[in-house]
Amino acid sequence: MGTRSLNVLILDDDPDDAFLVADHFIDIAHDRYVVDTANAWEQVRAGLKAGQYDVLLCDYRLGAVSGLEVIEMIRAEGIDLPVILLTGVGTPELDNKALEAGAADFLAKDELSPTLIDRTIRYAMAAIERQRLLQAVLDAAGAAVMLLDEAGEVVLANAVARKLSAEAGGDVDSQLQELARRSLSQKDDELRLACRVMDRSMTPFGMDQKLLVLQDVTDRARILEERERSERRLYQAARHDALTGLGNRVAFTEAVEEWTLRAKTHQERFALLSLDLDRFKEVNDVYGHAAGDELLYAAARRLRGASGSEVFIARLGGDEFVVLAPVRGDGKDDALALADTLRVALSAPYTLSDKTVGCETSVGIALFPQHGSDEDTLIANADLAMYRAKAMPMVSYCMFDEQMDAAVRSDRALSGELREAIDTNGLDIHVQPQTTLGDRRLMGFEALARWTRRDGGAVSPDRFIAVAERSGLILPLGEHLMRRSLNEASLWQCGAKISVNVSPVQVNHCDLPGLLREAMLSHNISPSRLEIEITETALLEHTDRALHALRQIRAMGIAIALDDFGTGYSSLAMLQSFPFDKVKIDKSFIMDLDRHGNQAIVRSIAQLGENLGIKVLCEGVETEANARLVHELGCQEMQGYLLSKPMPATLADAWAKDYEHQLQAVA
Repeated sequence: MGTRSLNVLILDDDPDDAFLVADHFIDIAHDRYVVDTANAWEQVRAGLKAGQYDVLLCDYRLGAVSGLEVIEMIRAEGIDLPVILLTGVGTPELDNKALEAGAADFLAKDELSPTLIDRTIRYAMAAIERQRLLQAVLDAAGAAVMLLDEAGEVVLANAVARKLSAEAGGDVDSQLQELARRSLSQKDDELRLACRVMDRSMTPFGMDQKLLVLQDVTDRARILEERERSERRLYQAARHDALTGLGNRVAFTEAVEEWTLRAKTHQERFALLSLDLDRFKEVNDVYGHAAGDELLYAAARRLRGASGSEVFIARLGGDEFVVLAPVRGDGKDDALALADTLRVALSAPYTLSDKTVGCETSVGIALFPQHGSDEDTLIANADLAMYRAKAMPMVSYCMFDEQMDAAVRSDRALSGELREAIDTNGLDIHVQPQTTLGDRRLMGFEALARWTRRDGGAVSPDRFIAVAERSGLILPLGEHLMRRSLNEASLWQCGAKISVNVSPVQVNHCDLPGLLREAMLSHNISPSRLEIEITETALLEHTDRALHALRQIRAMGIAIALDDFGTGYSSLAMLQSFPFDKVKIDKSFIMDLDRHGNQAIVRSIAQLGENLGIKVLCEGVETEANARLVHELGCQEMQGYLLSKPMPATLADAWAKDYEHQLQAVA
């Protein structure tokens, strides 16, 4: 977005709505935007035409004029700025109409937040800058160049093409479209236009677009030279990542095919390294997308500096990079040495503007031809090795081996059995009690999934939940376990609360409030008896969507607990973003309470909970000494083997009755 402030105009016929939208900018960096408001098109027409504003936030309804008509008038006036439409109620139909009309984005007013507005404006400005850059590249060409979409409609045209169309008389845009139509229907390379004879060429661009290039053939040598220069520029733009300057996915696909063919022809070997910046997303979330882009650019420079001149480097998207490198002998020593060099280069701290951040790197290695004799196999195996490195503690790079392939086959077999277990009620619900630390009063039970396969072997929850996430079964699994848990709780005479874990995928990608409402009605469970547990991962992605879902759930009367507190990257930020009912201190802190540092952490969390009015539960309490100590440190509730190991949900009533008798006997 640059260093200067962006001038933002909010156009809304309701002054109150305009000021409400403007209020959101107060929570954004004060020097990033200069905001102005207006209530009618005629008030701002001259200012927009004079270029006083960088971006327009326009109400969909402006009295007799609609936001779509405003976009048409802006385009008719030749005004070049992104328009973001605002409406009281957003629908997919309105969204599509807005985007078809040329809006940069479409936002519902009741979902606005400073973060959403800031991100939308930044993305809109980045998109228009890319379009202006492409327009500048096209205008620099000596030929008439038009960018056509899949249907043959003109998306962009350079100055030469517009001048050529203007010579025909009439509306320039109509003549441009007619020129494109004639060019597409032409079978040979020559196109006759009045007194001109044009040389025609068509080049694929991106996924489904085409570049139409028309050259006057008066000076054939000049035309050929200019066309080659234009095609080189266009080839470069289509095969390079705009942010880092590295090759993109298209260039990588072509390169790995070329390297494979050359290696087969000359009996050579090469290594494919797949790299991923660990915790890049967290840096992006904490410090913003500008810092994330700066980090990616710096990482690309380090890759170039550390890789040597004979390698090929590409950025596939996000924080995914790949390297193709020649190797000697069987390739293992050279590939491992390069992986270590790249790890060292990429893992050094990054200085981003006024901050320093750390970002480790995971590297997966696959060798041609040992680990794949075709492109697809080689790429897949390098990715498998990279994910293995990411999953292994204290390991930064890993070379593919056949056991990884066996692990993939094992995952596939397990996911098939898991799908069957979901469909046939093959999973069991166990529960573990939760009590207060003071009077030891029973508060409820946490529901825990258990699975025994057909052959009698038990599968740990960590294993089958991970398989469910990788195979796309996490949503049906989560819904199945929620319904099973509520069904078990509905049979308890003790009336205890049940706490059910919810996956981040459920929070972000399905109608979780609707599912909970329907499941509670089906099993006659009141909201006061249900608590859901989430980890902060659920809020790190699609934050606005997740918070919206959680607010709906809390409004229904369902309690929400933040699980595994203290183990994540931004737990304090999570507590500030949403008023949780409870936080659960991870058992790793409780099981090693003798360490003074752990006691300080538990005391700090308890104090934080007291200040925010949030209950604090300690997991993993196994001894009376542990219970007394965490109570003295300020915690209110506990869960662990001191009370009971997880038991089948059908035994919860009997356990609760026996536990009540024990309390009465002690009293």
